[in-house]
Amino acid sequence: MKRSWASDRMPRKSTDQVIEHRITLGDLERGELKKAVLAETVKDYGQAVQGAGVLALGAGAVVGGIAFAMWKAPNIWGWVKGLPKDLFNDLVEGATPVLDNTVDWVAKGDPIQHRRDAQELAKRRADLDRYIDYFCTASSEGYSEAICTKLNTQSKRDYFADLKAFNDMIDATYNETSPTHTLSLRAFIYRGLGDIDPDRR
Repeated sequence: MKRSWASDRMPRKSTDQVIEHRITLGDLERGELKKAVLAETVKDYGQAVQGAGVLALGAGAVVGGIAFAMWKAPNIWGWVKGLPKDLFNDLVEGATPVLDNTVDWVAKGDPIQHRRDAQELAKRRADLDRYIDYFCTASSEGYSEAICTKLNTQSKRDYFADLKAFNDMIDATYNETSPTHTLSLRAFIYRGLGDIDPDRR
């Protein structure tokens, strides 16, 4: 049971004066104090050396155990030494087909360049629509029957031929029917470009 003292519960009065006590040590006392400080320092270093000794002893035990195992059971040492190599070979054999499929899939095409080509086709489509609106609308100030005829025949035909060739090339390059294809590069190439995506027509 904890005892409660009256001084613990009562507030203390603020100090109104400070008295300083000074202790002066002679040569003998100073010498004894230096010895005590030196003893504490040596004790601290001794604990550090003791820890290093334990680590050295542990490392020696490990090295001794390995040497004993190599002497008494050299076959075990060969098995342990070959374990990382065998494990690595097993991992490579298992992962090679997946890596090959992925590398083939990525190496077949250049999706960044194909995305730029798709963007250029989308820009051509927008420009063609804008020109047709400007030159083929009778109330437009730029109306021209000759330019309108050319836009609706030759320009459209060229555009759709280039678009079909691009879509066929993308279909041939990015065959994404394999179960290892987790990302769709076709979707990346066509994303946000509207009618040039053959899946959105």
